Amino acid sequence: MDKTVKTINKIIDRIMTIVFLLLILIGIYALYDNYLIQKSGTLPEEVVALKPDKEEIVSAPSEEVLYLKDLKELNPDIVGWITIDDTTIDYPVVQGIDNDDYLDRNYLHEYATTGSIFLDYRNDRFFSDQFSVIYGHHINTGMMFTDIKKFEDDEFFNSHLTGTLYTENVVYDIKIISYAIVLATEDYVFDVYRIKNQYNHIIINFLKENSIHFSGEEVVDDDKLLVLSTCDSLGSYKRAILFTKLVESTGEKEITQAVEEQEKPAQIIQKSQVKASFQLPFSYRKLALILLGIFVVFLFLSFGFRMFRLYRARKKIQADKEVI
Repeated sequence: MDKTVKTINKIIDRIMTIVFLLLILIGIYALYDNYLIQKSGTLPEEVVALKPDKEEIVSAPSEEVLYLKDLKELNPDIVGWITIDDTTIDYPVVQGIDNDDYLDRNYLHEYATTGSIFLDYRNDRFFSDQFSVIYGHHINTGMMFTDIKKFEDDEFFNSHLTGTLYTENVVYDIKIISYAIVLATEDYVFDVYRIKNQYNHIIINFLKENSIHFSGEEVVDDDKLLVLSTCDSLGSYKRAILFTKLVESTGEKEITQAVEEQEKPAQIIQKSQVKASFQLPFSYRKLALILLGIFVVFLFLSFGFRMFRLYRARKKIQADKEVI
């Protein structure tokens, strides 16, 4: 019996050691993952330098300018650049073949844990729809669309109501109308194919009834509306959204019909060409919790078997004393 108990104890100790080492490795990976997040979410200076200059465009308008020309040479999927004043939201906007395309790829379509700021694939890339949606991740380090959550604070909301959207041929002033928390399955916000045109009156009524803050900015059915969406919190099924309207800032340029109707260039980067960095095929946070649970269970088992051995040892000593 004692030999069996000792064997079980050894097995439990080894399992606990292995689980503990795995937890350490996951901790190291978590640090590495956070480093990748910080690195992949920071735009290089040479890319920031390609951001269109609003003052320059307004002061010296040109009928021949394509505002995103240099950026589109980096990646033809780039369809805009969005800035919300006095926040960290200042990024190129891309559009993929679906809404999963840029969830974990940067503006160059390379693997990046932060993903990209991307336009719903069902929207027109020239932002000609009456209603458009742009998505971005909620990142612990405060990048991408994380600052949308700051608008939950009433004082912050009322003092940050402007931004700019640069498209290929138009510059828009962004006027923030409201902040809301909605379900990720909300049709009146995310069923873009159905509501992107001729549904503004329904969308406006829905957001008036469900928004947390309103700016007082007038909004009518004929306005061009834009929603900025991110997770309410990490892993949440709810979305924090900024409901805004776009007001043309410089006037649409007379771009040739050929440019407006061109297909995306054939040299577009294919997923198979991207050399992704090492990544776990599942959430390391969930794995860490599972392993921690296993570790605790075996810790209690080990404690129980040690107490059982101690109890048997005392019983044996007591029995020996009685014999003597």
